[in-house]
Amino acid sequence: MRSPVFLRAALEHKAIVGLYCCAAIWGGCVSAGWYLLERETSTPAVPREFAVRWPADSQLPRVPGRPMVVVFLHPRCPCSRATLEELSRLMTRIADRASVLAVFLAPQSHGENWHQTDQWNAARRIPGVQVIADVDGLEARRFRADVSGRTLLYDADGVRQFDGGITQSRGHAGDNPGSAAIAELVLRGRSATTHGRAFGCPLFHSPSAQPCEG
Repeated sequence: MRSPVFLRAALEHKAIVGLYCCAAIWGGCVSAGWYLLERETSTPAVPREFAVRWPADSQLPRVPGRPMVVVFLHPRCPCSRATLEELSRLMTRIADRASVLAVFLAPQSHGENWHQTDQWNAARRIPGVQVIADVDGLEARRFRADVSGRTLLYDADGVRQFDGGITQSRGHAGDNPGSAAIAELVLRGRSATTHGRAFGCPLFHSPSAQPCEG
């Protein structure tokens, strides 16, 4: 018959092994969570072809002879707060040289004021930005915009000069190639960068991705 001391030592050993196992599992879960979060943050929208020229049937106000910056936004995408922050910074550089539109998705089926969120109000506070409700996403479809934060620049003749986004990653503001390229194109008429990465929630429902909220 085994002694109580031996049994107690055996139980303590099992407890220690159990703690190590729990710690290993917990560490693995944390690592996996960080990996998924980082992948989500750094994964841009899939590249696609946008309207090469300003769509003839677009109802967005275009100022002839002036570059136009159009930012398409989902009003309930929290990542777009960073886009609006960057847009505010960009406006301090190009406000007197280009016209800027912030175009918010506004599905009629969701009610008249569904699109008037904090993001909508934040856009309205940016000097020089014209904020527009895109009823049922008609304009986004005309320009082939796909995600919130998608930013397009058209020159004075209505030819697309840049497509991409103005954040470095999803929901993170700061210096980024998109804003720099738009500023160079507007102020100098040239830039080595004409395409960029856009990070944001899908504007429309799809089998593989959904907007942040409903």
